[in-house]
Amino acid sequence: MTPRRLTIIILLPLLASLTMKGQRVMQWEEFMEFLTTNEDWADQQDWGDYVEELQQLHLHPLNINTATPQQLRHIPFLSERQIEQIVQYRDYHHGMHSLNELILLTSISYQERQYLPLFFYVDEAEHADTNQGDTLHADGLKETWKKDWKKSWQYRQNEFATRIDIPLYHRRGYLIQKGYRGSPLYNKAYYRMVIPGHFAAGIKMERDAGERGIDSYGAYLYLQDMPLSHTSNGLRLTSLATGDYKIAFGQGLVLNQGFGMGKWNTALQRKSQGIRPARSTDESNFMRGIATTLSLPHISLSVFYSHRKWDATLNASEDKDSPSTVKTIVKDGYHRTELEYNKKGVLSVDAMGGNLTWHRGGWRTGLTGYYQQTDRTLEPGTTTYRRFYPQGNRFGALGANYSYEAYRWNIFGETAHNGQHHGIATLNGVSWRPSARYTITALQRYYNYHYYSFYSSALSECGAVQNETGGMLRLDASPWDGVQLAAYMDVFYNPWPRYGLKKSSGGWDAMTDGACQITRRSTIKIRYNIKQKEQSDGLITDHRLRLQWLMSSPNEQWHFTHSAMFHTQQGSYGEALGSMVKYEVKTKTRPKNENGNEDRHGIKAPKEGVFSFTVNGIYFHTDDYDSRIYLYEANVSEMTYIPSFSGHGVRASSIVRCQLWDKLLTLELKYGITRYFDRDKQGSSLQTIYSAVKNDITVQAKVKI
Repeated sequence: MTPRRLTIIILLPLLASLTMKGQRVMQWEEFMEFLTTNEDWADQQDWGDYVEELQQLHLHPLNINTATPQQLRHIPFLSERQIEQIVQYRDYHHGMHSLNELILLTSISYQERQYLPLFFYVDEAEHADTNQGDTLHADGLKETWKKDWKKSWQYRQNEFATRIDIPLYHRRGYLIQKGYRGSPLYNKAYYRMVIPGHFAAGIKMERDAGERGIDSYGAYLYLQDMPLSHTSNGLRLTSLATGDYKIAFGQGLVLNQGFGMGKWNTALQRKSQGIRPARSTDESNFMRGIATTLSLPHISLSVFYSHRKWDATLNASEDKDSPSTVKTIVKDGYHRTELEYNKKGVLSVDAMGGNLTWHRGGWRTGLTGYYQQTDRTLEPGTTTYRRFYPQGNRFGALGANYSYEAYRWNIFGETAHNGQHHGIATLNGVSWRPSARYTITALQRYYNYHYYSFYSSALSECGAVQNETGGMLRLDASPWDGVQLAAYMDVFYNPWPRYGLKKSSGGWDAMTDGACQITRRSTIKIRYNIKQKEQSDGLITDHRLRLQWLMSSPNEQWHFTHSAMFHTQQGSYGEALGSMVKYEVKTKTRPKNENGNEDRHGIKAPKEGVFSFTVNGIYFHTDDYDSRIYLYEANVSEMTYIPSFSGHGVRASSIVRCQLWDKLLTLELKYGITRYFDRDKQGSSLQTIYSAVKNDITVQAKVKI
């Protein structure tokens, strides 16, 4: 092949993207692929809960013409500047007619416009006028709020769902006498009631495989956006949560139980979401008690109180009359064996705190703090890497955050102090957008090894806001419609020895990513990541390469994703080929009213049904666990599965989903099977399966009223 011909072949997809018209609709599975590219997250216990909350937002999208600013803040990747532009635009133009109008908002990038339709829809018949004036009398304000409540009541939703996982195999833990306490079935059930924009309530229950009885449960009531004063610019009850709830303020150095997208997707950096109900089945990352936010036009005050029982491992006590101390806090939520069950709820935790935020124009500043007390003393031990773990039974942290968003600039940061041993953490960044197509972001972080907050979550290499110094530079670009480019370079250093090391360590991480939309129905993606990091075996260099081809049929009923993945680490090599095929068809009948016209918003609403069938498959071959491969697998709704594959084998699964009577009833069935060619058993210890084959069934049903 001549160099000229090779150049034409390489440039042809790019030239095609320049002349195309229209934008391919992003599918939920494609969005999940985008989020879960960082394989390191798959090992984090709470990652699936973050994705579960995201999918709940996707399954219950907001009408962009009626969503309040508080509701818009529940979308974790919308900044205050973007929320302000959305509200101003729809007020000036009396609502949006199509989500394509987002292109007119300078603060929203091309990439963000691709996935926002997953969480928003447009209904032109309704429009929220958020500019009601300053002189509205109390009676008028209350009357307006009552009318809005009555209108929202008409769109209330009651939802009940239950799910069961049935393994078609036996693990060692169910075959021996001192193994798992319960049955191998997984069960989950919940009930939710939502009045859009004003009220939410729910009850949830869960039992992991191997546990006995209902092991985890929770409930919540959530009220928002209620006037408390005589004018529309007076005091408002922004939110009130009782039961289980989550909080997130500032950059996450003090309080953040929100989403953690990491450095792979800084476009989706976690924003201050305030107080919101804990809808997921997460058993550790939430508060239980009461919390509220009161606000004036430019200032808001949030306070909370929480009382919970935490799982923990206790130290042996020499004095039987004195309570045992705590060695390790356990967050996996498993209570399958007697040993795991004995760790359940042994630590009582009381926490209280709040946030004070002032905002005006593009400026936003705030103070966040909390105080916590436990009924047992924490004594993590004298091992080198645990030396600066939290000790005692009284803890707290205080932080100040700031941000300024202008047309092209976004400056943000937070500095926190934990009040013990001079613990300090600070994160600061600046983002410059020379045009709507280019964004340059620089981030600096310094978390000394004395700092620790039980509820912190922010950008870091090691997953904790402690013992890390680093800096990152990132570029996001879409030079033409249909072409997306991203690259970052991150350098990090850990001054105190981490787990498995006896000295300070460091490393660097770099990524480059590209996506080219060949036609309206076809996209090619490539991503390469290289990381060099000190481990117990020395300086380890890790290479990951992923190629993807996404297609859809002309009628958008068929969707295809083909992936090729390669992973090398210090002589260990792994490769995999994966595919996903999805078929989806929608049926819609439009009843007519007495005049013979279609009634779009009355009682006789269009009835919609959806049927979809999805098949996943992957072939993998790796030298060992070091070169393992991760690939997101489509699953039943509100369930995330990001398995790792090592060794030699295949994995296949299929999902059937039926949504009937305008999605009032949803039935889902999944079957999955994994076959290894290089072993006759899987797993270790109590999780051992004495077979080369593992297969299982998942059944889920949802009813909406």
